[in-house]
Amino acid sequence: MPTIQQSVEIERPAGAVWAVLEDVRRLPEFSHSTVAVREAPERLTAPGQTFHQEVKLLGRSFDSEWVVTALEPGRSLTIEGDVGYGVRYCLTESLEELGADRCRFGLHIEYRLPLGVLGRVAGRLGVERRAEAEAGEVVAGMKALVEGRG
Repeated sequence: MPTIQQSVEIERPAGAVWAVLEDVRRLPEFSHSTVAVREAPERLTAPGQTFHQEVKLLGRSFDSEWVVTALEPGRSLTIEGDVGYGVRYCLTESLEELGADRCRFGLHIEYRLPLGVLGRVAGRLGVERRAEAEAGEVVAGMKALVEGRG
């Protein structure tokens, strides 16, 4: 399964980043492709919780349902979902304290494309590059938001 990894050091305590992560309704504030989050709990607190995300990419809108599959409060959150056309994602967002007022925010994505060989070819032709760019935008957006520059 292809993977993407991005991380960034943030000049704020890990708790400040976690406060944004656990309120998934704030996703549009640091993910510019996210148009809306619907049917989300006030806070993500346990595996099994779900939410819907509307994303706009390349002029098209996609709606996906996500489910929390693992959660370690203050440290990591894993969600899984289908993002359209049979593309399946597993995202893990993690926090590592680097000091009293610094942390590392990491994003690890595993994804599966449809159609076997055709899906792999499509991935190499653009899906993988777009996903990598989107992951970079998300970690940069989180940094800007939590550090007060967003």
